[in-house]
Amino acid sequence: MTLVLRSHFPEPPAQSLIAAFEDHVRTTGQPETFHAISTTKPPVDGDVEVLLEKISINKKLRPNGNGAPCPICSPTSPKYLSDGTLIWCAHTEAIYAIGPKCSLSIWTDNRLQTAKNVFRRSQKEREETAALFHHVRRADAFLQWIADHQGRASAAELAHREFARSMRTLRLALSRDIKTKGPTLRSSSGRALATVRGPTFLTGSWSMSRELSEAAASIRKATAEAGPDPQAWAEALAPTVRREKLKEIRAARQMLVRSAERMSAAALFLSQGNIEPLAIWSKLESSPIRFEVSHTSTKIEVQQGSDRWLGPLGLAMPDAVP
Repeated sequence: MTLVLRSHFPEPPAQSLIAAFEDHVRTTGQPETFHAISTTKPPVDGDVEVLLEKISINKKLRPNGNGAPCPICSPTSPKYLSDGTLIWCAHTEAIYAIGPKCSLSIWTDNRLQTAKNVFRRSQKEREETAALFHHVRRADAFLQWIADHQGRASAAELAHREFARSMRTLRLALSRDIKTKGPTLRSSSGRALATVRGPTFLTGSWSMSRELSEAAASIRKATAEAGPDPQAWAEALAPTVRREKLKEIRAARQMLVRSAERMSAAALFLSQGNIEPLAIWSKLESSPIRFEVSHTSTKIEVQQGSDRWLGPLGLAMPDAVP
């Protein structure tokens, strides 16, 4: 193998070339044959920049299944299959694919590790910038989802609150039984009758209307700050500020996800397919507490002792959160 120095890069190469290198390694398993790679030994002097921290090679693509050569310590013989690193050296204006731990033989000042730390910070900032832009770009879809679901959220929240207030004993008994034995309803002989749908309707306290309003306010604030070019805005933010903005808008979206999960739980628990087996099971000895369930085409009535609740049958399921 002839060793070659290709001094093509007075500046670190563009991301497109790094992507082309990754694709080359993925399809050929030979980083040393990439058209722009240098196979001579990297220089002792000058700055080093990490372009790709992890090079992993499919052994099946290697000649005889051997590792790739390392220009530092093993330029013409096998060295590594994983944990290689793509670097740029300012002194030679070239890029190299080096093996793991090999750099210590030429750089004793922890130069490569420092470059890796810089790469990781830069990578994290790029990922956070992309994530923030991605969320802000979907702001209109988020706000439309909130507008479409305010009524459903209010109905589910009211049903949940009134059931919890009116049927405290029953709610506690059923939730404990489900937690202990699982959501499957069984006869006295152990035969499975059905599985309780939306069991989280029986637990917690819900404040979906408030959360959706808070989420909408947070999303509107982010879009107002981003202006007409959210990509440029996200890129221009200081890392700590960007991280905080991303945290805020992710929290807003999570409020939507949580509200959707609760609307689903209410719709499933109060569906006819769930109420009918509950009505059968409530009359069996296997039920942890005696209660009565009846329903019309639109209403459910639950009675346990002197407690009584009248609620809606068939709440609408939420749409998927954007």
